Amino acid sequence: MTIPPSNKELRKGILEDERFTTAIDVECYWTCAGKCTDEQLTRQAHASEKVVMYLVGGGYLTGEPLKFPLPWTLAEKTGLRIFSVNYRKADNDTTKSFPAALHDVLSAWSHLLSVGFQPQDIFIAGDAAGGGLAVTFTLYQCLCGLPLASGLIMYSPWLDLTLSNPAVTDNMRRDQLTSDLLEIGARVYTQNFPLAKSDVAMLDAYRFNDLRYLLSTRSFTKLGARHPILSPALLSTTSPLIPSLTATRFFISYGSVERFAGEIEVFTDLLKNGHVEVVTDVEEGGWHNSTVDAIGGKQAAVERAMQKVKEFIGVDPILSQTSLVDNERDTVSS
Repeated sequence: MTIPPSNKELRKGILEDERFTTAIDVECYWTCAGKCTDEQLTRQAHASEKVVMYLVGGGYLTGEPLKFPLPWTLAEKTGLRIFSVNYRKADNDTTKSFPAALHDVLSAWSHLLSVGFQPQDIFIAGDAAGGGLAVTFTLYQCLCGLPLASGLIMYSPWLDLTLSNPAVTDNMRRDQLTSDLLEIGARVYTQNFPLAKSDVAMLDAYRFNDLRYLLSTRSFTKLGARHPILSPALLSTTSPLIPSLTATRFFISYGSVERFAGEIEVFTDLLKNGHVEVVTDVEEGGWHNSTVDAIGGKQAAVERAMQKVKEFIGVDPILSQTSLVDNERDTVSS
């Protein structure tokens, strides 16, 4: 289905600045346990019905939601409807770089509210870049004073676009993530706000604690990929954004030897020290997304993580017994 752009009054700061990109129609998909019926694809939300909004990974460059297993698995194991957002992927066309994806997620969130879902019943799930984008959107909500989702479900999230955490280098030979993907993804996604190398030393001591300023175009121009909305692992421990996150919860699953492990641990510590509720699932010896897909015999890790997700969401265990038959998998796009 194609959803319309978000209401203009929801666009603040960087999303008001149309020099870079604008809000457009967004392609989204419903996924259900079993075959989606016409009623499931079109109906309003029931009272207190929970839903998962899914953001696919792919280094901000690639990623088709329905070609990745997570939305199917979430639908099968939780019994919930999954709303996948095919947000714009960055390329040489600068209008598809940040903040295009943020625009698209805001539009998808607005659509869920328009069909009757309440913020406290919405969960945002994402893997890799999709997990990072989920945090970016949540920080945007904090800065705008918007109600937050009930929780974020993140698998191997990319939380530092500067690639400065030592684990990015230390785990290079043990993980499947390639340097080309990370370097190109970070550069192209943030190409509207390049960071000059001469600015780096100055920024080490720079603290943006003015919440109004953090949403401004000027703050993104000055900080580039080091902006905490783009790289949440670089949030200052004294940032007033951290207390704002106590209004939601986080589930974070990752592998101990993946290249994002270091920044995930930094971000997790920031949340815990700020008294934000965090549930972690660490696969010892696991690589990037090893708890999403059973690559290399990690099925037990996948099942363990999904059980924690079900507990995190609080789904009815009876609903979660529904099984998916491959030839009945069906999502309708109109």
